[in-house]
Amino acid sequence: APDSLAAAPLPTPWPRVSAIPAGRDLESLAMRGLPSPTALRDRLCRLAGGAFDAVLIDCPPSLGPLTRSALAASSAVIVPIQCEYYPLEGLVQLLATVRHSARLNPGLAVGGVLLTMYDPAAQLSRDVEAEVRAKLAEPVFTTVIPRDPAVAEAPSHCRSVIDYAPRSPGARAYVRLALEVLKHSLLEPKP
Repeated sequence: APDSLAAAPLPTPWPRVSAIPAGRDLESLAMRGLPSPTALRDRLCRLAGGAFDAVLIDCPPSLGPLTRSALAASSAVIVPIQCEYYPLEGLVQLLATVRHSARLNPGLAVGGVLLTMYDPAAQLSRDVEAEVRAKLAEPVFTTVIPRDPAVAEAPSHCRSVIDYAPRSPGARAYVRLALEVLKHSLLEPKP
């Protein structure tokens, strides 16, 4: 949240990775409204004088002011979609919001759509994957994140799935995703 950016980035167990937790005031900030749609972008630009190679912003699964502010501050967006029916309906609306956000942020691009909670044994997962890959103009990541209990359990232990269960299918998929993001240079600033 923009108010949280006043705090210094906190170290994490991973080298060269810092975090700024959202804090409990996130919900109230959304209710009060942000100072401007570009407030987050402006504060991120000032943060640590450009000492970071990349900034990842994890947004709530909504199209509220926090997500819109994050879109205004981003060069690329990764759009996760659960391999279920209702998220598929919401995907079209989210992609329209991303296109609309380009008015405030002409450099914003869809880095890719990420299929999550994928179960290869479930026909619905396979159908959603086929529809997303066939019908979207936006890029779709090759990597899919499988439905994996370790992914759901890791946050309750205050750990990433890669630390919590490094050999789990979910952890391995997130590592593949990170490599795919780097391969496609999605973390580099757009001119």
